Amino acid sequence: MGIVDFLLSILVTIRVRKLIAILFLFVVTPAFAQTGGSPPDTTGTGQLRPRSMGSYIVGVFPSPAAENVPITVQTYNRMTEVLSVTVYDNAGHPLLDLIPKQSVPGGLQNLMIGARALPSGAYHVQLITYTASDAPDVVDEARFIVAH
Repeated sequence: MGIVDFLLSILVTIRVRKLIAILFLFVVTPAFAQTGGSPPDTTGTGQLRPRSMGSYIVGVFPSPAAENVPITVQTYNRMTEVLSVTVYDNAGHPLLDLIPKQSVPGGLQNLMIGARALPSGAYHVQLITYTASDAPDVVDEARFIVAH
């Protein structure tokens, strides 16, 4: 193999690498953009993109919650319905009724827990909706941690 053949093989290799880079930018990158990589209830811009139906817990933050930091529980319900949101300790004992059983208008709810309302530990919040016959239906749960 002569020097000319060697230089031609390097030139071809560089061109192939450039072609692969261009294909990656125009073919693979849009595929990532379509999935978004974000949860089904966010758009990646902080805007809420509601799920198709029903009620759910959007999130509990911050978790873990530090000393003197209030905790926000966000829920979403598509339409007005009777529901409740309750915080439980790890043993399943109810501690706080964030929304006692009542009719709540559709939309995003921002429920606040005071910074000192809960001692350090693991907790879960439960969203319950109620049927027309007043039967409870646990539709969503989320876990969070408080660390003082």
